[in-house]
Amino acid sequence: MTTLYLCFANSDASPLPTLRDEQRDIKQALLKGASAGHFYVLEEAFASTNAVVNALQQIRPNLAIFHYSGHAGKDRLELGAAAAYAEGLAQLFSKCPQLQLVLLNGCSTLGQVKALHEAGVPLVIATSAPIDDRKAATFGARFYKALGENQSIREAYELAKAEILTIDNKINFTETRSIGFTGEQEEKAGEATWGMFTKPGREAAEDWRLPTVRPVQGEVPKPNQRLYAAFIPALAPFSPEAQKILDDEDMGQETDEVTRREVILKSLPHPVSEQIRKLIAPDAGNTTDTFFDRYNTKRLEQCVVAYSTIIELLMYVMLAQLWDEMVNKKVAALPDAEKNELRRYFTMPLAERAKYSLRKVVRAVSRVFDSNSVPYFVEELRPVAARAADDNDPFAKACVFFESARLKLASGAVEDQEGEILAVDAEAELCNFMAPLGFLAKYDMDSIKEITIFKNRFYPTPVYQHKMTKLEQRFVGLANTVERHNDFIENASVVIINGNRHLNLSPFVIDENAFNDKAAIDKILYFDYFDKNNKKLTYKHVYKPGVMPLVVQEGETELGRKVLHREVWGQLNAFSQLLFQQNLENL
Repeated sequence: MTTLYLCFANSDASPLPTLRDEQRDIKQALLKGASAGHFYVLEEAFASTNAVVNALQQIRPNLAIFHYSGHAGKDRLELGAAAAYAEGLAQLFSKCPQLQLVLLNGCSTLGQVKALHEAGVPLVIATSAPIDDRKAATFGARFYKALGENQSIREAYELAKAEILTIDNKINFTETRSIGFTGEQEEKAGEATWGMFTKPGREAAEDWRLPTVRPVQGEVPKPNQRLYAAFIPALAPFSPEAQKILDDEDMGQETDEVTRREVILKSLPHPVSEQIRKLIAPDAGNTTDTFFDRYNTKRLEQCVVAYSTIIELLMYVMLAQLWDEMVNKKVAALPDAEKNELRRYFTMPLAERAKYSLRKVVRAVSRVFDSNSVPYFVEELRPVAARAADDNDPFAKACVFFESARLKLASGAVEDQEGEILAVDAEAELCNFMAPLGFLAKYDMDSIKEITIFKNRFYPTPVYQHKMTKLEQRFVGLANTVERHNDFIENASVVIINGNRHLNLSPFVIDENAFNDKAAIDKILYFDYFDKNNKKLTYKHVYKPGVMPLVVQEGETELGRKVLHREVWGQLNAFSQLLFQQNLENL
């Protein structure tokens, strides 16, 4: 969907009223079209360099307009504590095939135009001198009000220009189609405050307008109808029950919705199936539970949760295997690029994590495996990683959609009507995302609680007795069981099973209650982030990601929490030493 990215370099501690007003007025100007699903608006109220870079990498296939308001100079934008330099931004914009306009509504940004044109940006609106904050806000609000009323970029610029001249007729404007200002020429151009600069040969961009219709045409299917139609064929090669449904349909025999739902949920590992269950469970109408079987913002949020749960699981499978391969000397020291990406992931502040694409970790580990000819534990992840790196692949486009939706939801900028429209799109993208992931039905997941040695006179050869929980969807709770094996798995671990092989996903995925002898149920958590300043590890609940997270830190007094702290910190530091030759807190 056509995307507008609005960045306001405001201060969280001391927000500027004019920037706040400009953001409010621009949002209001675009609200009607965005709410109707004609285009997508991503806002950044307190933009930072990392946030902007992360967002541009995620939305670049669909970005049409980039807007910046805040302090700036001829070669940089002031984003929080760090500057974003024009040369680097231009390289990012060069990867945005749909980009029409960069609007730099800050002081003296004319010096950035040449680099932006060389990067392929068709239109740039920039300034050649310091500008009054209130006038800058007025210019931006009028420009987007005109765009929102189906005016072209050229027409919107002229209307904004007219309003400023009505306020102050001493302000100068300039327009050119042959930018090449340097030195003395730029100084002379400084007589003009605002200007619109068109890259030669790209004049058609001046006539570009915001879309006025939704990109998805046709009647909207009932909620979940597309999920059933997409999931069963994806699972069929790995699930006999799903294949039977397809075979029956080929013979003209319809399968009822209840059977389809049960087959889908029983085929997938429980952390995944539980999020899908919330989407496809029908509202019984006689409970206080929350249901998601209607197109609205809540369903959009649950689609994003389902996506995040799956992509994080795939990422942690690859990180867990990387650990084993390095221990077994099949992978030596990581190349700098891949090492830096993993370092960034583990040390990134909480505020940046919602803007970070987990596909970067998947691609980084995939490059390590491929360069070392390492077979994948989940062998199907090799083609999936390749698809994730191809921006034109439907799987990668689905990832981009969910990454963008997650950003928008985090900003609190989704109105009710827009949430309904995005939920329709989210279901379609979840189908595209799951299409190559049917192989998940091939793998089991278990939570290993405790391992003891079993031997008596009837079983003279000692075996390892595993107290464990099968992480598979059942409609009467998870199955606790005891299994005996000649070899042992790791204590207090969450494992993924491939035939007779297993991969320990802990400490990236843990069962909190495996550290508590009195707990009867499972509480599966994903590593979420590391608070370096306070030396805290935070884990989020997989089944209920909105509840209070688990914080692991020093000073625990309860025995189970003390054991959990020792084990989790010890394992993560061992992993960090292997990758970075430092403990996690020293990165």
